[in-house]
Amino acid sequence: MPAEKRPHGARGPLLRAAARIAALALGAAGLAWLLWPAASAHLAERIGSSARVSTPDQPTFAANAATDGGSLMTASERAAALALWQERAARAKAALEGYRKATMYPFSSRPAAENADQLYPNRPVTEDRPLNNGSDEADPSIRILTSQSRVFVASGEDVVFMIAARDRDGNRLPLEVTNARATGLANAANASPQSVAMHFNDQGQAGDAEANDGTQSSVLLPAQTTLAAFDGTIRVELAFRAGERTGQHIFDVVYSPQPPALWAGPFKDSLEAGSLVLRVPIDVRQAGRYIINARVDDASGHAFALATFNDELETGTKEVALTVFGKLIRDAKPSFPLTVRDVDGYLLREQGHPDRALMPRLPGVVRTTASYSLNSFSDTEWQSDERTRYLTEYGKDLDDAQRQLAALNAGR
Repeated sequence: MPAEKRPHGARGPLLRAAARIAALALGAAGLAWLLWPAASAHLAERIGSSARVSTPDQPTFAANAATDGGSLMTASERAAALALWQERAARAKAALEGYRKATMYPFSSRPAAENADQLYPNRPVTEDRPLNNGSDEADPSIRILTSQSRVFVASGEDVVFMIAARDRDGNRLPLEVTNARATGLANAANASPQSVAMHFNDQGQAGDAEANDGTQSSVLLPAQTTLAAFDGTIRVELAFRAGERTGQHIFDVVYSPQPPALWAGPFKDSLEAGSLVLRVPIDVRQAGRYIINARVDDASGHAFALATFNDELETGTKEVALTVFGKLIRDAKPSFPLTVRDVDGYLLREQGHPDRALMPRLPGVVRTTASYSLNSFSDTEWQSDERTRYLTEYGKDLDDAQRQLAALNAGR
C-alpha cells in the first residue's frame, strides 16, 4: 500500500502547465488535479466524447427529423431514427449529469475516496519481488521484501531502508548486505555527484526496528553526509547474499537540500461563506507556485476529504487557506470535531529535475477543529464561469436530442 510513488524522472507537460495555471487529482490522484481549470476542461472533453456522435455516416433523416417531423420517412426509417436519437439523448443526459456530479465540489476540496493513494503519505513504500542478481535474471524461489519510509525527502528528514528474504513458502532466509552506497545522480545542477557508504544491520539499532529478526536496516540522513547540498535523486544500491544466492536492489529518493518555505505558526479553522476554512502562516523564501495538501478525518478517524492549496506566493510571511467545501461536508456528514493531519507542501518548479522543492512535512494531527453544526454549512454546488459554460453546452446537446425525438414522435 504505497502512499508515495517512485519518481519518474523528467517532468511531463502537465506539471509545466500546472506552474502557469491555477488549479487532483484524479480522479485521480496525481498531477492532473494541479491543472484546476484545465482539469475541468479535460474532464468535460472525456465525458462529452461519448455524448457527441459524429453525423456524416448517419442517414439524412436523422438530421432532418426536427424540420420535417419525419413525415417523409417510412416506418422502418422512423424506427431507426427514434433509436438513434434515444441513444443520443441518453448519452447527452449521462454526460450532463456526470459532469455536474464530478464538479459539484471545487478541485481544491475533494472527497477522500477519490484520492486513496494520497491519504497516508507517511506510510512506508513496500515491495515484494523475486530475487534479481543484477542482470535482470529473476529467481522466483527467493522473494526479496523491501521497504523505505519515504520517497520525497526534505532537508533535515531521514529515510529508513529495510530488506529481508523469504523462500517460496514464506520462511525467513538469512540475508547479509555485503555492500551499500548512496549516490547523488548527476544532472544539470549536480555535475559532480557525491557518494557515501551505508551500513545495514540486524541489531536493533541505526534504523533497525528489531534485532535478529532477519531484516537488515539502515537509515540515511542526507543533511549529515556529503550529500547535504545535493538537490535531486539519490540512489541507494545494495549488493546482498540471500541464502546461497547473491542479488542486487536499488532504492531511489528525491532530496531537497533547502526548504523553499517554512511553516510559521499553527493552523486555525473558521466557518466562512458556508465552508470550513483552514488557515496557516508560512514564511515564503522562494516565490512561485506552491502545492499544499492536508488530509481531513472525522471524529472517528475516518478520512473524508483532501484539502489542497495551489497558487502563486510571493516572498515573505503569507497566510495560506485550505478549504473543506460546505457541500462536501453536508453530503459526507462527518462527525465533529474534525482532525487535520499529514500536511505536506512544495514549490513546483517550472523546469528541470526534480520538479519540486519540498517544505518540511507536518506528520500526524496538526489541528482539531471546533465542533460545527452540519446545517451551518452551505449545500450549494460549486460554481465557476467554466463550469457554467460546460453545463450549458451539455444542456444544449440534451435539448437538441429531445427536440429531435419530439419531432419524430409528432410525425407518427
